[in-house]
Amino acid sequence: ILVSIFSAVSMFFAVKLADRIGGMRNIVIIAQIMNAAFRFIAFFIGFDTLPKMIAVIAIISVSSIPGNMIGIAQRAILCDSIDYTEWKTGKRTEGISNSMQNLTNKLVDALKLLTSGLLLSWLKFDAKLGVDGQSEMFYKAQWPVFMLLPAIGSILYLIPFLCIKYSKQQKEQVEKELAERHAAELQSVGEENRAE
Repeated sequence: ILVSIFSAVSMFFAVKLADRIGGMRNIVIIAQIMNAAFRFIAFFIGFDTLPKMIAVIAIISVSSIPGNMIGIAQRAILCDSIDYTEWKTGKRTEGISNSMQNLTNKLVDALKLLTSGLLLSWLKFDAKLGVDGQSEMFYKAQWPVFMLLPAIGSILYLIPFLCIKYSKQQKEQVEKELAERHAAELQSVGEENRAE
């Protein structure tokens, strides 16, 4: 509940934060770095006492603040890529971009389920045994799996975003030139309609 409260409120400030730190790409980068770093810290703190558990909850709550802005940032970056493609090629690609994003999301969800199943099988999890009847290996692996696998996922997620080279100046140039093109196209259509 604490993690969700902090992160839900943070979504209202995503655009202002992006303006201050140089764009939505930087929100994604900061969110993934914070998630990985804070999860590693939380892993080493542990959870065997109430104060440690409170510290872990606080750490994860703080790291979730930029993490919840990722959805907004991704959508903005997708829109920027569509504008950039139109600027370069003269064609808009909303349809194919959204289709590919949906396909990718479905593939990622399927991969998550597959790896979760494989991991649970490897840890000898048996649903019939209930929570208390699992193997010792399963119990020992819970904390590392819960803390470290998402940290590794954040690092992998970060890699493509580090490769994006789209400055604020270039974005402004693309938006300005597209607006000029669209205005010229509207004017041309208006002249053709008057001629008819």
